[in-house]
Amino acid sequence: MAKSVNLSQELLSWPLSMFSLVSGALLLIAGGMADAFGRRTVFLLGIAVFAAMSIATSFQTSGGGLIGCCAGLGLAAAMLIPSGVGILGSSIPEGSVKNRCFAAIGAAQPIGFILGLVLGGLLANHWRIIFWILGACAISFGVCAFLSLPNEGEELMRTSSGSAATSIVDLTANAAPISVEGRSSTGVQDSSKATVGSSRTDLPASSSNTPSTSAPLGPASHATTSRSLRLKTFDWFGAFMSTSGLVMLTFALADAETAPHGWKTSYVLALLPTSIIMLVAFLSWERYLERRQQTYELGSSLASTATPRRNATFFIAPPTTPLLPPAIWRAPRFAAVLSVIFLAWLSFNVMSYLSTLVLQEVQQVSPTRTSLFFLPMVGMGLALNVFAGYVVGRIAAVWLIVGGATAGAAACVIMSVGVQPDTPYYKAMLWIMILQVGPDVFFPAGSLYASKSVGRQHQALAGSLFNTTIRLATSLGLAISSSISTSVTKAAVRKAANHVAGRLIKREGLVLHPTMIFAGSHLVPRAAVGGATGNAAEAVEKPIEALLEGYKAASWLCFACSVLSIVVALVKLRSIGIVGGMEGKVEDSTREGSPSVAVERPGEYELESITPSDAKTTHTRR
Repeated sequence: MAKSVNLSQELLSWPLSMFSLVSGALLLIAGGMADAFGRRTVFLLGIAVFAAMSIATSFQTSGGGLIGCCAGLGLAAAMLIPSGVGILGSSIPEGSVKNRCFAAIGAAQPIGFILGLVLGGLLANHWRIIFWILGACAISFGVCAFLSLPNEGEELMRTSSGSAATSIVDLTANAAPISVEGRSSTGVQDSSKATVGSSRTDLPASSSNTPSTSAPLGPASHATTSRSLRLKTFDWFGAFMSTSGLVMLTFALADAETAPHGWKTSYVLALLPTSIIMLVAFLSWERYLERRQQTYELGSSLASTATPRRNATFFIAPPTTPLLPPAIWRAPRFAAVLSVIFLAWLSFNVMSYLSTLVLQEVQQVSPTRTSLFFLPMVGMGLALNVFAGYVVGRIAAVWLIVGGATAGAAACVIMSVGVQPDTPYYKAMLWIMILQVGPDVFFPAGSLYASKSVGRQHQALAGSLFNTTIRLATSLGLAISSSISTSVTKAAVRKAANHVAGRLIKREGLVLHPTMIFAGSHLVPRAAVGGATGNAAEAVEKPIEALLEGYKAASWLCFACSVLSIVVALVKLRSIGIVGGMEGKVEDSTREGSPSVAVERPGEYELESITPSDAKTTHTRR
């Protein structure tokens, strides 16, 4: 493939790196736009971009064009992932079907890996056909999605109350103000009148037999809200800061180990602090927008109507909507779930990378056999996701996390103490392949809980945060583990060199010339090492034993992360219960004084200011 497009050796990793960089950096903004402008719209747009970029890639004849098309494919992936999760989360009622749908998301990764492995092996010399197949599949899926995906406010499946399939649930119907008096069936006590204005953040109005399953944390897309108003209230400045920060951070972490001077390379030293400053500024900006909106914390009361004023993005419009509402972190255990996912997937992805290195560089296994050796891991990952889809509604999520993370930790221990250059595959690496995918068993539970805890209006945002967490865990984990591995390997090489030099000097009475140095078992000019910088200093030979020591040290990092994820789960998530059993409760509209619409818990962001009388409205958590 590289030869056919004249891709130089220095740019060999750029197509894949560009895909990961763009998709990881744009997940957050894509999730926010999907929630603001419509998940179905963003999803269909993502399919169109993917189809166009796939077909365009098949016609590329230059390395630059190939890299650009891979960036376009990354953009498509960033649009598809959060909007797809948002569609499933908002349009499928609670129950076993929804559990299996989220399990299918996790199972898609090993299935895609297998298909890619097979197609890549069979069509290695005809790689353009692969992108033709991808383009054709994207067009087919796009047609199916256009015909079958629900519009905003529709549900795909039959609800628990027996409404017809593809029943329209009006989530944002009433544009006129709704007055709610008395105590509702959800326990809302209104000492005064709580009036909901007709802004895009009006309380979702659903029929009384519709399960209320969400905890809205931000502005919902109102059916009557014009597209121009959504454009004016979208957080464009926050989108710029978050995207810029994530691009710089991801690139710096991914390129640090291959840069000319390693971590000391000038652009790495510049990008890392700049990216952190940008991300911190982004979070501060979101807090500012939250205060400007005068919203309450999670579970706040309703707001009143106010005259629109110039917002934070300088439009005469309601206040700018935060791209990442700070209140989302106050959703029940949402941050703890993301912490567990971060730690577990850091361990999982780094172990997968280390497994490849151990097989190819330590045990000298060919690339073809290495691919075959990974098949048990792929098969186990697929089986675990299918299994998880059935048990997520029967077993408490904390035990799924503990079981999956324990399996991952066991794989790390085997890698650290049970692998040698001549260890047979079936004695060590086979079990590492099987056990390291343990976190897959709680992927559906984590994704489901993240989706449910932030509410119906932020399903795509939850999906983007979930996948951004995994991407950052991978980038940060690979950067840290590579540094640990390189440092330990260098120390082992120096130790071996000193041992050889000491024996020669003691036995032969040799005097080492100051211009020479031992590298491994070889005597080389000091300039060959000292004149090199960063990773170029690795030009001297590394004994296999030294490489293995470095990989084992990195696997201990993975073990620590797996154990820490278990600790976080037991401390913060032990009362999370059965995630797949978090069924929405039906509102009782027959009770006297209850509103004619379902009052969802716990509270709403509002685009208008809040009057003192509204602050008296209280709520009861479910």
